[in-house]
Amino acid sequence: MTQIHDPAALRTAEANRFGRQETGPAASQEASQRSYLIARGALTFVVLVLGAASFASAWSPMVVAWGALVASAVLAAGIILGLKRTGLVGFVAALVALAVPVLTMMIVGRRAGRGLVGAFTEPFPELLTTPAPAPVTFGLLLPGLVLAWLVGVIVGLVADLRSGRNMGVLGSLTVGIVLYLGGQLLSGGEADEHGLIAAGMVLTWLADWSLWNRSKSPTFVADSRVGTHPAGAAETTTKGSGPVRGVVVAAVLALVASGGAFLQLGEPFQPQELIERNETLNQEPNPMPYISHWAKEPETEIFRRSGDNVPVHLAVMSEFDGATFRPPQRPYDPVGSNRPVSPPIAGQQEIARVNVVWPQQTRWLPAPGHPNIVSLPDAEVNPATGTLISPDIPKEGALSYSVTSVVSQPDQAQLPDAPVPDLPDYLGVPRLPDELADYGEELTAEAESPYDKARALEAGIKNNRSFTAELPAGHSYGRLTTFLLAPESEGGRAGTSEQFATAFAVLARSQGLPTRVVVGFSAGTPLEGADGTHVVHGSDALAWPEVYFQGQGWVPFNPTPDTDQISPVAANPPQSEENPENAEQAPDENEPRPDRSANQEDGGVNPAWIVLAVILAGTLLLLGALVMARVLRRRGQRARGAVGAWQYIEDAVTLAGGSMSTQQTATERARRLDAPDDAVQIARAAEFESFAASGAASTAESAEHFERAARVEETLRGGATWWRRVVWALSPVPFLRKGSSRHR
Repeated sequence: MTQIHDPAALRTAEANRFGRQETGPAASQEASQRSYLIARGALTFVVLVLGAASFASAWSPMVVAWGALVASAVLAAGIILGLKRTGLVGFVAALVALAVPVLTMMIVGRRAGRGLVGAFTEPFPELLTTPAPAPVTFGLLLPGLVLAWLVGVIVGLVADLRSGRNMGVLGSLTVGIVLYLGGQLLSGGEADEHGLIAAGMVLTWLADWSLWNRSKSPTFVADSRVGTHPAGAAETTTKGSGPVRGVVVAAVLALVASGGAFLQLGEPFQPQELIERNETLNQEPNPMPYISHWAKEPETEIFRRSGDNVPVHLAVMSEFDGATFRPPQRPYDPVGSNRPVSPPIAGQQEIARVNVVWPQQTRWLPAPGHPNIVSLPDAEVNPATGTLISPDIPKEGALSYSVTSVVSQPDQAQLPDAPVPDLPDYLGVPRLPDELADYGEELTAEAESPYDKARALEAGIKNNRSFTAELPAGHSYGRLTTFLLAPESEGGRAGTSEQFATAFAVLARSQGLPTRVVVGFSAGTPLEGADGTHVVHGSDALAWPEVYFQGQGWVPFNPTPDTDQISPVAANPPQSEENPENAEQAPDENEPRPDRSANQEDGGVNPAWIVLAVILAGTLLLLGALVMARVLRRRGQRARGAVGAWQYIEDAVTLAGGSMSTQQTATERARRLDAPDDAVQIARAAEFESFAASGAASTAESAEHFERAARVEETLRGGATWWRRVVWALSPVPFLRKGSSRHR
């Protein structure tokens, strides 16, 4: 009897009774398994880095994008693996991990002024329609980060932390194929021009294959009586799986290795062609007649501006039908949508920042160059011309905004030899009268280069003609014929800048020079007592033509006499005399106040976004709290040996929808379960420990008990309904279970 009450003797007798065997080689088997998993994880990471190198080529600087993509995938895989270690079902773990990119896209979409649907649908077309490589901004990199995150989620889901088998096969293949081919598609096959990345991936997969076939990854066989023990021949695959795997890997490698070649055969595939754009139709009246109106009132204030001292455009006219030049009716995109500019901005490029207080009752908005940032959230820009337009006319007061633009600055030394491209949209002169075509030939007869032709037309149109503000508007063929060819007594040889600019444009197009007409303003006159603010008067408004030269972009010319606001070849845009920081300052107290209508508000949060964000945040907090509570509960049970293991089984029974009678012993209850062998052994050990002295169970025994309990739980979960399996790791019912923590 004394022997029975001796803790050591009791443990020895109980161990012999349960048939527990010493597992001496277990430590070496565990070390081998750990090395095997580390090797598999390292190979998967190498493939991730190589695939991300291809995918990151779609952005510039590539190194920054590369690091961000790798970090996104690794973080997602780490979250999934961590959640799985807590016992969370893979499906639920994926939902938790996917909440991160969903919430991120919603926040970014809200800041960009997109709707709920647009927050998820617009970032990808925006990237596809951006000239490659796209700049590394969070908005443009977001689609890549989301894709890399999804790849990481897949890797985490298929990774088997015990055997590591799926980690090498599905994990690395998914990472490599998705990221590598994604980079090839976005770059038109130029992401891996020399095949070096593909070669690196092939070598990595060959190493993976060798590891699979040669490694001795231990496989454990379950024994209903004594638990787990190492199988005699630690095989990693079933017979015949090696050749099948070889065929699959070889086929995939061949596809990836030749992916670049396929994409570069013939005309490269361009994903941008798949995007259908939502184009706004502009029906705002042509601003060209404003020129004559403003010319008649040279001292009238039109608007105020501050910032960089550069000419600003009101509208750019590229379409001509023989009667009038007009701005394009479509497309107009939100500012910053990154639709490719055609023809592209060329020459030396400078950034100009201008603040404007615009009181005019028109939707056209003055802006320099090609705007890419505007403080008005709903402003739209024509990607071809840079013309800026407001969605609505201010109801009262003035519209105040700031705009940042790219201004092209041609190199004067290179212009004389610069060619002009064939741009049909800027060469149209339908039904051009012969006398105008002949006059264009006459003025350019001695010119040898396109630039010489443009300068000859500028000088010829300006020569012996006068600027007269009182003349009516108009620039049809008849009006231009009179202006250019009729004597002064018959109404010829005089006009406003409208006639001078359009005459140049028509004659230039007849000589093969791509030309457009700009309605705009010079810098204006400094306002006395207001630092950096300029007042633009009627005398500062005029029209001027621009010619596109290859490699130099749009070059302005000024055929209007007695005006010098626009230089034929602009120097680098002079900075404002005030501190550059003043360029971003708001207008002073004497300037008209901006209209604060709903369309100009940059504050105000849609209540729907708040509600949705609160719901998502609350859901994530609740899920996190439940997961943490379950982890702490399991940790406490593991520390209580067989008693804690039996409590773990009771939790599993409750989660499966069952219950246990409190009128029976633990052993009697265990015999009624689906996995009676393991459950009965744990129940007996729990009863024994309940009456044994404190500390009777060793650490090794506690671990073995919990391994048996985990097998019982797996059996119970497998027999539960599908919805109970889904909520298994998050269900709070174990905390609501009634019963004693001690077991008989």
